[in-house]
Amino acid sequence: MTTQSAEAIPQSPDAVDAPERMHIGQVLTVATGHFVHDSFSAFIAPLLPILQERLGTGYAATGSLSIFIQAPSLLNPLIGYAADRVSLRYFIILAPGITATLCSALGLSANYLVLAMLLFAAGISVAAFHAPAPAMIGRISGRNVGAGMSIFMASGELGRTVGPLLVASAVIWWGVEGIWRLALLGWLCTGFLYWRLHSISARPSANRLDLHEIWPQVQRVFPAIVWIQLTRAFMAVAITTYLPIFMSDIKQADLWLAAAALTVLEAAGVVGALATGTSSDWLGRRRVLFVLFLLGPLVL
Repeated sequence: MTTQSAEAIPQSPDAVDAPERMHIGQVLTVATGHFVHDSFSAFIAPLLPILQERLGTGYAATGSLSIFIQAPSLLNPLIGYAADRVSLRYFIILAPGITATLCSALGLSANYLVLAMLLFAAGISVAAFHAPAPAMIGRISGRNVGAGMSIFMASGELGRTVGPLLVASAVIWWGVEGIWRLALLGWLCTGFLYWRLHSISARPSANRLDLHEIWPQVQRVFPAIVWIQLTRAFMAVAITTYLPIFMSDIKQADLWLAAAALTVLEAAGVVGALATGTSSDWLGRRRVLFVLFLLGPLVL
């Protein structure tokens, strides 16, 4: 390979400390992994009406299953700390296959405890993907971090849009016990990510700033970001968890229609992720966040 082509497509994002342009091929590769990964993590909510009937649990116990997949997100600071020091690209590569296997095994679970264990393990895999992947996107997006992040976020939203319809179709075709077959798709994605990313370093650039150097600036915005994320999470998790149960029990909808309702909700997220990420490059992050913070509760 010539020197010119090597400069055109660096094998490692670290080869250039501050790249000027987005490496679109690498961004789309990580985004593809995000799409497949989040398609499987979106299986839980559409399956809740079926699991509730099989286990004979009430609304509180059924909805509480989402806690087990969300709880490992508390590990994100530790994973992020490790990502600042070592390359965690294999977390990104392996997570789609592992998450697909665990979420596709939900139909084989015989009791509440097994479900909780599967979901907790899936939550660890979800955390292992979502902590280092945005950092990698930031490094390979050049100066268009907003655009790169919007592609990454939109791919996740698109996965959560497709996931409910995918698992609903699988249940119709094979029954809930047969959805384990879908795990193959996750491992095919893992193979693709290994092919594309195994030689790309996920280590931070050598000229990065340490946390203690940027903490005076971070501490001014961190509480506001935490508050926004907490309030957003409460609203989003409540809606996505109970919407399929609401459609099934209250509206007497079948599994497909209940999954389609969740798909419509998540599809709006695809539009939002693309629009807000790109517009933040032009209008500024603060303005976009402020407008969303005002409009979000009103729309919900």
